[in-house]
Amino acid sequence: SFPTRRSSDLLNKCQSNGNDIAFISSGGTQYNHEIELFNSTTGWLVAWVNITSLSSTTDTILYMYYGNPTSANQQNATRVWDGNYSAVWHMNDNTSTTIADSTSNYRNGTKMLSAYTGVYPIEYITKIGKGQYHNTSSIDTYDPDFNRTNFTISFLFKRTGYYYSDGAVLMSQRVNPDATVSLFRISHSGTTLTAFACREGISNELWSEELISITGVSKNTWHYVTFVSNFSHVTLYCDGVNKTVPFNISIPSLSSDMFGLGATEGYSFYALVGYLDEVRISNKTRNDSWIVTEFNNQNDTSTFYSFDKEDQIGLCGSMLQTPIHLLLGHGISISRTVLAIMLSVL
Repeated sequence: SFPTRRSSDLLNKCQSNGNDIAFISSGGTQYNHEIELFNSTTGWLVAWVNITSLSSTTDTILYMYYGNPTSANQQNATRVWDGNYSAVWHMNDNTSTTIADSTSNYRNGTKMLSAYTGVYPIEYITKIGKGQYHNTSSIDTYDPDFNRTNFTISFLFKRTGYYYSDGAVLMSQRVNPDATVSLFRISHSGTTLTAFACREGISNELWSEELISITGVSKNTWHYVTFVSNFSHVTLYCDGVNKTVPFNISIPSLSSDMFGLGATEGYSFYALVGYLDEVRISNKTRNDSWIVTEFNNQNDTSTFYSFDKEDQIGLCGSMLQTPIHLLLGHGISISRTVLAIMLSVL
């Protein structure tokens, strides 16, 4: 990524945990935000801010406040993600063996040992803050309980190699315990990204079939992927390119309640060698405007917003503020979205 280099603004100016950082609209309303990562020594910040309205015709201006040593915690992490989110995994470590779900559903993931390499996923600096490096290892999560006919899944990935063959399951939920059929599966093989899904056939048999493929998706490069199911059709997006096909995902029941990140849950076969970051599941069909805005924000934050000069405010300059301009043209007019605000290490 290309985060705006303004870490000096926060260097040794905030509480050590960043609890005094707040994001305020130009009208004085405080936005809900979640800090994914903050280092008070370097000033490195990754925060997710719920912007209640974003215009495509004028810059949206908000202010980042900080520098109050007695402030209570200004975060409201679970309110950042609306009730349509079933799970949000930033993919940084919760513990050495788990990752945390940022929603109020608390569907944390468990790192699984690879049957091939004998290692667990490892936390690394990734596209946005920190994520996980998978060396044919996976992360299993409790069934996200999403609407299985009307949903949106998005994530960032970078595949760097392979173990068994030049392909990997990026994420999957299977229908039956022996993993022969997946409710849906997103895979990357060679330079092709493919979505598979399951539907009911004759005599209630279930099978998975290839739905959509997008070519030119290279290894060793970060890609932003979104998969949308909307009753009668499904759409696969990759880096702003999308394909749609008619298809009705209809599953009567599931005998598996696990969801696999980096592999089919519980299996190392065709598991990912590479990185995963920012995995999200919504019980809602997100529209093109939402998806384009999220891609623009997460793909290159330096073109999505800019920072103005830091000012002192309050009695005797007791606090500091930095105006942030969300630049027009990169956001489509939408009523609510969650955006990444990143300050990198200089």
